Amino acid sequence: YIYSALIHEAIQYAHNHEVLVIAAAGNEGTNQKSFPAAHDEVVAVSGTTQFDTAASWTNFGNWVELAAPGEEIYSTYGPGAYGYMSGTSMACPHVVGVAALAWSHFKDKTRDWLRLWLQYTADDLGDVGFDEYYGYGRINARKAVEESPPDHDVLIVSWDKPAYVEPGNAAVVSTKVLNFGAENESDVVVQLLVNGTVQNSTIIDSLEPGESVTVNCSWTPTSGGVGNVTSYVVPVSGETRVKNNAVFGPIFVGTKTVKVPVHLSTIQEAVDAADPGFTILVDGGIYTESLVIDKSLSLTGENRDSTIIRGLGRGMVVHVIADNVNITGFTVEHSGTASTYYSGILLDEVSNCSVYDNYLSDLSLIHI
Repeated sequence: YIYSALIHEAIQYAHNHEVLVIAAAGNEGTNQKSFPAAHDEVVAVSGTTQFDTAASWTNFGNWVELAAPGEEIYSTYGPGAYGYMSGTSMACPHVVGVAALAWSHFKDKTRDWLRLWLQYTADDLGDVGFDEYYGYGRINARKAVEESPPDHDVLIVSWDKPAYVEPGNAAVVSTKVLNFGAENESDVVVQLLVNGTVQNSTIIDSLEPGESVTVNCSWTPTSGGVGNVTSYVVPVSGETRVKNNAVFGPIFVGTKTVKVPVHLSTIQEAVDAADPGFTILVDGGIYTESLVIDKSLSLTGENRDSTIIRGLGRGMVVHVIADNVNITGFTVEHSGTASTYYSGILLDEVSNCSVYDNYLSDLSLIHI
């Protein structure tokens, strides 16, 4: 749960050289981000039981991408020994193995294509579509090597947008589009919508199978507020699978304040959406989540008696890994017992942080 800039740089180096990086999500039954699995460049793997259910110990969250068997897995255990063990460290190698099998079969495909192929061929478990326990589903080795790619499928691999823009200035949104299908595509339309209305669009003249192109669209707001921004790839002729054709998120216009749950439903979503220097205002209520604060900002609860951050499982409830963070107006507590955690708020090798007027219940501690 401790962020390491050095390890992240190594992962980025591998990623920039077309390496697919896969990591175990962790075994504390918490939604708190576990590194290196939680990095965007990494496929985070949760663990399932022999009954295809999420294991009670597996970590989870919107940062988990795939699930794999992790209960009572027979494997090497020390010099000359074998044994049964459970955990995401058992689940992760299953994904690595399936990825290697699939890539040996689709030798000409890119790393980005392979990552999406693992999602495409996974068995959807839990809630329909993506969910925080299984990600895109439990891997399926047979489907990953026997199924054929769809003839027509264009999708969004990633996007980059500003969190904040002044009225009258252009907000530029970059979108990476991949041809996931087996056929060449032409005149692929990418649109930028704000609050449901198309503001800008561009056309990709040609896109070969496995090829990806990054395009820019812009929006110039005229007044303050929050723009709900969507980048959308118009389905091509013959395309039937369109769930990855759109991504969306807020851009704050003329304000550096995010309100929870008015603008975003969870505190972590607000932290992820904010830029350094933002203020996050949290209404009263119980927020069952564990937080990683990785940028300079102010986190302010409506009232410390009624605004509660309740951590899940073991680990830190609030983990601060950035300088100049202010936290005030919360009750911080654990959902577990005193033996299953080690801190309520962790200030991890940071400076100029202020934590005041908070109530730490259930023997929670502040660690610096």
